[in-house]
Amino acid sequence: MKSTSQLPIPGLDQQSSFDVAYETNPNQAWESINHLTRATNANELEVGFDITLQAGQELSGASELTIYRADNQNPELISIANWNKKSSLPKKLPAQDLFQLRRPKLWIPGKRCNTLLHQAARASHLSYLASAPLGHPNAYIGLLAIADTQTPPSESILSITELMTNTITSLIEQHAKLDLIQSELENKQHRINEIDILEEQISEGLILLDHNLKIQRLNLSAEMILGYAGKEVLHQPVEKILIGTETLLPALIEAQQGKSSYNLGNLRLYRRNGEAFIAIVRMFPIFGDENVEGVIILINDLSEKEAIRIQTQQLEQRAILGEITAIFAHEVRNPINNISTGLQLMAHNLPENDPNQDAIDRLFERR
Repeated sequence: MKSTSQLPIPGLDQQSSFDVAYETNPNQAWESINHLTRATNANELEVGFDITLQAGQELSGASELTIYRADNQNPELISIANWNKKSSLPKKLPAQDLFQLRRPKLWIPGKRCNTLLHQAARASHLSYLASAPLGHPNAYIGLLAIADTQTPPSESILSITELMTNTITSLIEQHAKLDLIQSELENKQHRINEIDILEEQISEGLILLDHNLKIQRLNLSAEMILGYAGKEVLHQPVEKILIGTETLLPALIEAQQGKSSYNLGNLRLYRRNGEAFIAIVRMFPIFGDENVEGVIILINDLSEKEAIRIQTQQLEQRAILGEITAIFAHEVRNPINNISTGLQLMAHNLPENDPNQDAIDRLFERR
């Protein structure tokens, strides 16, 4: 059975800096490997970078470790994390450097400097510079650079670099997925909030059904129209609360199959207390990726409108009757006024003891 010190570490040669580190401080060496494993579990991307760089420094002994990330807005690489805050490596690199360093590469003094990164290493008198791309072939997203000012590179420096780039790539991809999921959740929550506001604002009753035509939601208008609380009918078959004519069930089945019923006409429905009312009912299927995921029912209660119509009609009839009465009174009052004026004139012209005065007085009394 092999001893623990002889077990191979994925991504590292057996005769590597890890072996040297293990012989010097075995607990620290294993802790460095554990750091790389735990880096992908970091809640924040920057924390994961720091953990990875720390583990890489402990494994390689390098004094400078820098992570470059491709900038989507500009054709260049930007330094986003450093082990040595006073790093002599450039803060920005041209995108061409990533193209030329798309494979793990080790530069040492005396080699040609084909990239700005290698030129900076030579100008800073670095003893070596190891690099490896982040991402995947044909989809590189950045670069990792490891360097030191004094000690030469170990035989396994490129293996250590690749091990770190694998960890960093996984870390970036994982957080990108988490950001995408978070964004989708926020968008869905935003749509849900908009739907909630819409449900409460519309005057029509709204019933949301799942694909089995069971109730998932009632808005406030639907509760008031039908007389049911949303909580008490949750997950109940819709036919238990939406009771009406025979055309309802066929329309529900058609909606379940993906057909919309924009207007079923004026239907007679029944409230919870048994009261009948007239309503306009519309049904719309809710489509998922391929199948119908649910059905929306809209109910427009016409009972209030009908009551208003009847009341308006009665008011109109009363207005017409009043107008007729006024016309009739006007037409009758004019002749009576004329007769009264004539009687007053006759009474004035006759002597007071004239026997016709009695007749005129009796006419005034009957007027």
